[in-house]
Amino acid sequence: MKRLSLRHLKDAAKEVRGKVQDLDKKIDCLKRSQVVLQKVISIKKESSILKIEQLVSYGLQTVFSDPSYEFKIEEKVRKNQVSFDFRVFSDSFNSQEGLNIMDSRGGGIVNIVSFLLRVVIYVLLDRKAERFMVFDEPFNNLSEAYHENLVTFLKTLSAKMNFQFVIVTHQRSTIEMADKVYEFKKVDLSTNSFELKSVD
Repeated sequence: MKRLSLRHLKDAAKEVRGKVQDLDKKIDCLKRSQVVLQKVISIKKESSILKIEQLVSYGLQTVFSDPSYEFKIEEKVRKNQVSFDFRVFSDSFNSQEGLNIMDSRGGGIVNIVSFLLRVVIYVLLDRKAERFMVFDEPFNNLSEAYHENLVTFLKTLSAKMNFQFVIVTHQRSTIEMADKVYEFKKVDLSTNSFELKSVD
């Protein structure tokens, strides 16, 4: 009886060892897969960031007629939390560190960067949705000297990305270069009656 139990225990132990070895192989395979997956995610993230940087840089270069403009997204890890700094570099800046968009207040550069980042986020969130966006005075700090370049860039962006932009603005130079202009005004001061009409 003891021999039978001992043999049975040895067989059971052998079976358990085999299962443990199988599990070890699976764990090792999962670990290797995780490393590969992390590399793929890292490459995909870097690729997405590069595309965003290229689009925003192109917008800045076009609007400001300066090929030295460069937009960079810098990843920072602080206390196990990932954050991003948005910086603009140009030969025309006095600083080697560039302009930190998050610390900046106002200015045409911030207008262009924030506009393009909103467009990019919209595209990334829902590619199937109709590409239609409404902006209220998005370029209010951009000097009129750059408005012609801006409109040319917007028309190019609209055509290439199949986007329709509706921009609410009081800036005459932008209005004059729009494809279609509508005037929105209050009809009766005592009520909330408004009129929208096409301006030719």
